[in-house]
Amino acid sequence: IRNGDHLLQVINDILDLSKIEAEKLEFEKINFCYFHILNDVESLMRMQLIRKEIDFKINYTFPLPAQIKSDPLRLKQILINICNNAIKFTHTGFVHINIEYNKDDEEIFFEVIDSGIGMQQHQVDKIFDLFTQADQNTTKEYGGTGLGLTISKYMAEKMGGNIIVNSEPGVGSHFKISIDTGSL
Repeated sequence: IRNGDHLLQVINDILDLSKIEAEKLEFEKINFCYFHILNDVESLMRMQLIRKEIDFKINYTFPLPAQIKSDPLRLKQILINICNNAIKFTHTGFVHINIEYNKDDEEIFFEVIDSGIGMQQHQVDKIFDLFTQADQNTTKEYGGTGLGLTISKYMAEKMGGNIIVNSEPGVGSHFKISIDTGSL
């Protein structure tokens, strides 16, 4: 089942990349409750978290809007990808998601913070490059295609936001995803 899921993810990443290159990846802009997406992400990650005995929390910094106007499918895809990576590279400790809202700039922030292996700055500088991972040892030990973060960054940018990364070897990584909420 795990191998089948992995193969399905690789195929989906390649299809998304093909759509991106052909400029055919479509985005919705609808009102939705992102709290449901966060619940889905937590539910999807639960077995990995339990198996690795990693603490997981979602922290809300209120006030937050009840809904945002964006693409729920693409936001979920970004959060799943980044949380999967956080869990994959965390052997002990935690993975937390912090949510904040900037009303003035109409932006919502999803910060995925982990206590994983972390990266050096030269590794961070290239993690959004196509078919690239932190280094060859990472690919051998952890697997992956090097497409997920590239696709996630593209999606965040198309949704009026960005992904910024800070990381420190042996301490962990901090991915800050910003998304335009539209006029609320």
